[in-house]
Amino acid sequence: MTLIGKAIKQLAYQLELDGLPVATIQEITPPEVEVEKSAYSAGTYDVKEPGRVSVGDMELTKVMDSLSLEDRWAWLWITQANNFDAPTLVPSTLKRNGRIVLLDANSLPVRIFAFEGAWVCKVSLGTLSKTTSDNVIESVTLSVDKFYEVFI
Repeated sequence: MTLIGKAIKQLAYQLELDGLPVATIQEITPPEVEVEKSAYSAGTYDVKEPGRVSVGDMELTKVMDSLSLEDRWAWLWITQANNFDAPTLVPSTLKRNGRIVLLDANSLPVRIFAFEGAWVCKVSLGTLSKTTSDNVIESVTLSVDKFYEVFI
């Protein structure tokens, strides 16, 4: 039996926003990419062709860091998006580009997925409880325009 390829472990990845690594991310659920089917009649059968591409949202889960101002990036980003007092704000200025880099055991990139036009559309705190010593978890949802693999 011949083995083809090698499995990539889930724990080895890096998230980058505008070229800078985001260190506090615990989990990433990448967006789904779907191509709509368009069909037309060709006599007694349908012919299907690819239609519009839709990209879902990307979900990030992170530990809340109480000491780092840099860790508040998601809250600052969503505050900018809902700041109605800034009439000169252009929505496209809120969008960021980034990458999810899957790494091998030596921290070298093996697969890279890029996303474009991302903006924070939802931020939420996890459940707070006085009966446990677990970390406080934040969930961040990014709306994404494009998601694709960069072949290296």
